[in-house]
Amino acid sequence: MTAWPAVATVSFILLACILLSVRHMIRRRSLRNYWGSSWHASEGSASFVSTTMTRSEFLTLMGDMHRQQVQILPRYTASGCLCAKVPPTLKQGLVREYLRKRAGSHTSPETDAALVEFQSESARPGMTWITGSDAEAALRSWLSAALATWCGLPRLDHTATYGVRTYKQGSRLTPHTDRYLTHAISAIIHIEKKLVTTDWPLEVLPHEASHVHQVFLTDDLDCLFYESATVPHGRLQPLEGEEYSNLFVHFSPPGWSSKAEKLMNQ
Repeated sequence: MTAWPAVATVSFILLACILLSVRHMIRRRSLRNYWGSSWHASEGSASFVSTTMTRSEFLTLMGDMHRQQVQILPRYTASGCLCAKVPPTLKQGLVREYLRKRAGSHTSPETDAALVEFQSESARPGMTWITGSDAEAALRSWLSAALATWCGLPRLDHTATYGVRTYKQGSRLTPHTDRYLTHAISAIIHIEKKLVTTDWPLEVLPHEASHVHQVFLTDDLDCLFYESATVPHGRLQPLEGEEYSNLFVHFSPPGWSSKAEKLMNQ
């Protein structure tokens, strides 16, 4: 009779392992449903290239509050970033809306460009707002489900859509983390580039990574999922090209702002 507790314990452990394995397979299958067979984990993906810059070197380029966010705010995924592909129909709609707005003179110089380094006023980033369009609403719906699945959360609240921002020749982006009260889990969608002679990488620092990685968004993988409040990111190299346009969409888990504020003010 004394063997029964041990047998029961082993059986429970085996059952738990099986359930975790099934949950992992379901989650991977759910991710595939969102962007087909072209999804890649960040570590080891061809879109991520490790650099010689160390974690500490990158962190020293940021302000104290940004470094604090990395240390104390919650994390939801292993690495904090993932390359994906926006469904073609959604992407086509975004590009059409962006070009339509630009043709209609709806682009203006960006007024909130504190983190962007640009060479002159003529090179200040331009903003073409597509918020509220059918294309942006469709993207937001897809992203909210895909990002929640990636992070293992039941749902996410949309907090902001920013852009399309168009960087100009010579632009850089100071390393930073995003606004901690609202920008917890986000996506960067590459929209368009003009006369870019050299690929313009985004430098990111995945969770616990010892070195900085460069992300290259392409036509095959045109979207970066990232935990924007805790994954430092920036563009250290100047843009070698006429224009480079991205859209930024931000989300947070329910109750995030009050939890984040409490942690940051401890």
